[in-house]
Amino acid sequence: MRPARRLFRLFAPSGAFLLASAALPAQVLVSGPPAPGLNAFDTAVLGLMSKWSIPGAALAITNNGHLIFAHGYGLADKEDSQPVQPDSLFRIASISKPFTAAAALKLIEQGVLQLNTTAFSVLSDLTPPPGATVDPRIYQITVQELLAHTGGWDRDIAGDPPFAFLDTAAQTFNAMPPATPDLLIRYMMGQPLQYDPGTTYAYSNFGYIVLGAVIQRVSGQSYADFVTKSIMNPAGIYRMQPGASLLSGRLPDEVKYYDYPGAPLVGSAFPPLSALVPDVYGGFSTELMLANGGWIASTMDLLRYADNINGQLSPGILQSPPSGFVSYVPPVGTGWGWIFEGSLPGTSTILHLDTGYQINGRVTYAVLFNTRQAGSPSPDILADADSQLLQVAQGIAIWPPGDLFPTYSGYTSACSFALSGPGATAVVGSGSGTVGITVTSDCAWIATSDSTWLTVSPGGSGVGSGMARYSVAANPGSSSRTGTLTLGGKSFLITQAGSGPASCYTTGDGSLNVVNAQLVINESLGVILPIHDLNQDGVVNVVDVQKMINAVVGLACPA
Repeated sequence: MRPARRLFRLFAPSGAFLLASAALPAQVLVSGPPAPGLNAFDTAVLGLMSKWSIPGAALAITNNGHLIFAHGYGLADKEDSQPVQPDSLFRIASISKPFTAAAALKLIEQGVLQLNTTAFSVLSDLTPPPGATVDPRIYQITVQELLAHTGGWDRDIAGDPPFAFLDTAAQTFNAMPPATPDLLIRYMMGQPLQYDPGTTYAYSNFGYIVLGAVIQRVSGQSYADFVTKSIMNPAGIYRMQPGASLLSGRLPDEVKYYDYPGAPLVGSAFPPLSALVPDVYGGFSTELMLANGGWIASTMDLLRYADNINGQLSPGILQSPPSGFVSYVPPVGTGWGWIFEGSLPGTSTILHLDTGYQINGRVTYAVLFNTRQAGSPSPDILADADSQLLQVAQGIAIWPPGDLFPTYSGYTSACSFALSGPGATAVVGSGSGTVGITVTSDCAWIATSDSTWLTVSPGGSGVGSGMARYSVAANPGSSSRTGTLTLGGKSFLITQAGSGPASCYTTGDGSLNVVNAQLVINESLGVILPIHDLNQDGVVNVVDVQKMINAVVGLACPA
């Protein structure tokens, strides 16, 4: 008889087209291949973005292990107008934990670790702070208890160690903050447990930091290397990688993170500790929390993992995955609902697998946002998002065919961009031009300018190949100038001629006269314009000539 169906929710603080949304810019770019019959998912995501002031999002969906939907929404970088692509990388926060759990299970399959192995027997090289009193129960904590959040720590009572003690732990050992995983573990060896191990469930970020240290020592590799080589790569996941705490460490194809509107600055986790910084960049350490919440990934990376563990994709990461429902990795087979959520300042994430529990078919979806709402760690944004996406999924009777996984595979993004040329030259007067862009995989682009005199005409964005029109203002100076249009990360240089001394004086014979002035106008504008008696004194003279140049060419030379 089939085991009882259960739904597991885990929350932890830790053609293409354009659609409109009231609280977002007039047109929100939606990148990714068209998905006929699934447009309601776009509507749901855009509604969530408007409600929760979310700059950018990505959503991907599989059915029976086939990627059938992959869209990006809004902006990955508001300041540089970079759109979210279907395979943009996001911090995944606590969804890092199922990868850590799978790595521990892989070591158990290899026979070098057991569920009943005591963690601190493996970590025997770590010592508590000098003079600290060690709670003897810490030596009873097993791998199973770390996986199941029953190690005996309770963050609601004693604080969440990777947030509360990341600097104190380093300073205790005269090290530069923030703490490393080993230093935090050593510091916590001098702190009491709140419960006997194995008796009480209390969600524990720190327990997974300990588990990451166990994996590192048992595997003989760094934690990150073992997870990458033994879990991710065998599942076809090649772009998932450790994230960075600071904006300077932002990786290629990674979004930027934004706190909620009006969020205060916080004390820096990095020297100088007295500095006030945005919480999303410097308020915590992703390097410390890699095993419990520090990875970055795309939506399709998460789907590959969940569907592989569930048995929909092969070869399997785990040869003997846990039977039944163990919560810390996706369940195997049909009839299950499994939801794992993550949250950090600037990040909200959901991975939801349903194999016939509430949705018709075997469906998995992952949605990633580059913000978190005020008042976290309340899970409102996550509960709202999952509720709306689940409701849409429940309304799909027949899922479309096809598989986009081959498109989104390998070590680089599926998005590539090429421009129609390296640049263009503009005359000294005002004018306009176009630049073509060739795009793969229905990716989005926005044309931006770095100069006030060079502007992008309305409609300077799109999804897929297209064209952007630009305008240049007349150059009032004597020197040429250069501006840059940026589209899809590519630069298009516009060089505009300067008026030069001849615009105000002569074109070569040393005198200001009607002949020379007419040459200036013709050369500047590429046209022949008659000279008029602009000051209406009855004669056409150099005063009229210079006024003509000033008016037409956009100069302000003395007449």
